Amino acid sequence: MIFEKIKKIFVSNKSLVRVIYLQTIVVGLFSLAPIIYMRDVYGPIISAESIHNLFYATFALLVALVCQSLVSVLRRRTLFAASVILEQAVLSDVLRLSYQYASETGRLISTPLNDFQAVKKFLSSQPMMALLDLPMSILFIVIVFFIHPFMGWITLLGVVLTALVSFTTERKVAPLMKQVYADMSKNGQFLSDLYYCAKEIRPNVPFETLAARSERDQSNSQSLLLRASDVQASGITLVKFVSTVQGSVMLGLGAALMIASVLHPALGAYLIIAKILGGFASRPIIQLLSSWKSLNDTYEAISRLRTFDEYSIEQKFQKGLPKPDGLLTFQNVNLVRNNVRILTNISLTVKKGQLLTVVGPPGSGKSTLLKLATGLLAPTSGEVQLSSIRASKWDPNESCHYIGYVSQNPTIFDGNVLQNIARFSEVNDTRISYLVKKLNLDRIIGKLENGIHTALSPEVPILSIGEQQKLCIARALYTSPRYLILDEPDSALDSQNKKILIDLIVELMREGETTILVASHSSDFIRISEWLMVLQGGSILGYGRTPAVIQKLQEDGKK
Repeated sequence: MIFEKIKKIFVSNKSLVRVIYLQTIVVGLFSLAPIIYMRDVYGPIISAESIHNLFYATFALLVALVCQSLVSVLRRRTLFAASVILEQAVLSDVLRLSYQYASETGRLISTPLNDFQAVKKFLSSQPMMALLDLPMSILFIVIVFFIHPFMGWITLLGVVLTALVSFTTERKVAPLMKQVYADMSKNGQFLSDLYYCAKEIRPNVPFETLAARSERDQSNSQSLLLRASDVQASGITLVKFVSTVQGSVMLGLGAALMIASVLHPALGAYLIIAKILGGFASRPIIQLLSSWKSLNDTYEAISRLRTFDEYSIEQKFQKGLPKPDGLLTFQNVNLVRNNVRILTNISLTVKKGQLLTVVGPPGSGKSTLLKLATGLLAPTSGEVQLSSIRASKWDPNESCHYIGYVSQNPTIFDGNVLQNIARFSEVNDTRISYLVKKLNLDRIIGKLENGIHTALSPEVPILSIGEQQKLCIARALYTSPRYLILDEPDSALDSQNKKILIDLIVELMREGETTILVASHSSDFIRISEWLMVLQGGSILGYGRTPAVIQKLQEDGKK
């Protein structure tokens, strides 16, 4: 689990944590140098009228300040080193988790990778420095108590008031910012969908209508952000007011103590020292209040990382499994998502070399059934097995070598044509040549500027939907998969290319090494398919050998 692994890394690197705390203490102690210098200069040095002592004290102060700066730099570098150690230990798992989360949910917003990067960045940030400096505030308050208890209580009261104002401000700001982030995310997704579907939207919806909606959403977000900023600015102003009043009261109290002969007039310099220490004590709290957005973002990221722990890579998948024999079975499979029943009591068996065609109206569950067969989805109940192995439990890094899958919407990877066919793996020139010739891809490749090495992008398509579909079919067949799973593979193909695909499927059936599962409305697939399944409303309306199923449906239609 990612969050648990992060905690273990810090536990196993206690020495590094100790170094960071030691550096923090040293930085805090060196910050007392100007105060000690002030006490000595306006005390014994001026009394002794010694230029030499003043020179030595000033030199010692400069050395202390240089050392403080150097240790501060070292502390930041140590924190950065800690973030690098964290990245080296966890990044690989986070990347796989992000990939898995996106493939299972279809959501790219707030992925584990983004959250991990936010936590990593925070480790060497200024708010992190302020958090480390908080314990030193206690030391400064104790020193003020030694100067005089009354001053100590005033300093403590100022720190408590500062913390109270910070806490209250954060409580007011947090829900506003949460809504701002939600609205901005929603509007960002709207704009992304708008650009992605621009070709379809442009002929149907006026741009002004869409722009007005986006501007309205942006205006609402800006209004909330303005309210949050006002609350935050008020909090910072109040904190500064408390700090100023605290310092002034301490000076006034010190003067009163000297007038009352409780504090010797010769110790007047200690009033200034107590005031400065009071400022030191409240400074980390003020810095944290000023960095509320960074703190809130990191807290939200950590909270989300906790929820992602359920996607444990080590526990979820089985590795090192034997090569499948081609058997595909569904045993009483049910699937419910978001309280909606999608598939009900699905049972089927497809043996090696067989073709099962799944038909049914839109929304009947055909695409979902195919995703269950690939392991992309796991059933709510029942079993989906590839050679007696649960499909959803098979490590996708291994199962992808035995599965060829074409989704309902052609998916082009960000790479060249060759990489798209070869799945970014080692290129088998013989296999590439066979697929290019078999699927008549040479005509597509021939018109591209750099041929098979032409760069493709899902954002800027240079191929038609039909050409993309043929490329996806070639990719699915590249590894000579044991299971070929095709979702409407001919929906964008012309009659010539449909025939090429059908001939290829027939050839695979004749070879008898590939189990084929197809969702299609095409009569061509029904014609060549020995087995047929009809879905309606997520349930099986008919299943068996194709002629028997067609006959039964025809008889039921006459009743």
